[in-house]
Amino acid sequence: TLFPSTTLFRSRARVMVRVNKRAFRHGMARVLILWNQIDDDVYEHFRRDNRRAPDWDPTLEVEPWETVEQEIELIERALNDGGHTACHVNIRDSFDNLLEAVRRESPDCVVNLVEFFHDDPEQEHNVPALFELLNIPYTGNRPLALSLCQKKPQAKALLAAAGLPTPRVIVIDGPVPREISL
Repeated sequence: TLFPSTTLFRSRARVMVRVNKRAFRHGMARVLILWNQIDDDVYEHFRRDNRRAPDWDPTLEVEPWETVEQEIELIERALNDGGHTACHVNIRDSFDNLLEAVRRESPDCVVNLVEFFHDDPEQEHNVPALFELLNIPYTGNRPLALSLCQKKPQAKALLAAAGLPTPRVIVIDGPVPREISL
């Protein structure tokens, strides 16, 4: 397992949480939900524009909550209703806020909803890397997987080296040619 000193626990809210054995002996986990919002709330934009579906898929329906924070609070409530002690912190793109939340809450695990850092999606992998250095179990992918997702040519090369078929591709560095032959 990723964390050999962990026990798998499932709460009534059907949220899978890895907790360390110390927390499991005391019944439930201390769960820290971390997220990073620095710009306007996407749900507020949908409401303001009276949109019921996102542009990329008109068959989807915008969720009924008004803000991202309300969505996070629903996750927190589900964990608390399941007997865990959960809280959420918007780190607001600040490493100091991230570290302070981890120090203050001393979580058994982190629900990692941080998808960018310093307004750069390529920094996403550094957040779970910190949790690994601190030996704190967390949700989501490991740092290498997140990093490879930001670098498609390297990910495709690894897949091809493992014998997995991938669609043909070219990497364009500079102006886009008039014709592309795959």
